[in-house]
Amino acid sequence: MDPTLPKRLARALIERFVDPRNRLIYSYATADREESLPTADELAQGLPAEAAWGTGMEDSAMNGGLAVAALTRLGEDDQACEIAQGILDLSDRCGDEGCVPRSSLPASAARPRNTSADQLGLYAYGLWVFSRGHGDARLRQRAMAKLDAIACRLRRDGWIWNNEDGSPAAGGKLNGSELEKRLRLAGILMAAAQTTGDPHWRRFLDHLWTKRDGSLT
Repeated sequence: MDPTLPKRLARALIERFVDPRNRLIYSYATADREESLPTADELAQGLPAEAAWGTGMEDSAMNGGLAVAALTRLGEDDQACEIAQGILDLSDRCGDEGCVPRSSLPASAARPRNTSADQLGLYAYGLWVFSRGHGDARLRQRAMAKLDAIACRLRRDGWIWNNEDGSPAAGGKLNGSELEKRLRLAGILMAAAQTTGDPHWRRFLDHLWTKRDGSLT
């Protein structure tokens, strides 16, 4: 493989899909982005959809997590840090610590009303990989703290992933018998246990597999 390929791919990703105003990934390249994005008023009304489907901003959290993980594993630490900063700031703009919105507008904090468990899973995976890499130490500490905050929020809400307003997010009932959702919850508990060293996350993880219905108390 051409040894310069990872750096060239990372540069192309950032130039075409990462907005420099907030360091988030949008699904449409720069030239087509602005006309596809909803206004802040439309987002507040849940238009064109509460999850902002079709606007290019519906998957910034999960795509950011995937990109951070890939760039960290490729050793592209500067680029990984840039996108990690963006997805950490995205969550920090919420009033509820540990909340992970889908995205926000490039020039404001306006964001879709609905998030989902698939956004959460890949967002948390990216932060876990990043926290174990060699990027900026302060950003890695923020990533570790964010994973702990996510796990704390899940515990507070009965292991259900909720939207920012407290309503259930799509696919958010992680504390049940569905294997896919149990695995998602297990991954988050494992990440929180490994990054924080807090043993009670490991105890919850162990308990998750001893309950036939996957429930936690």
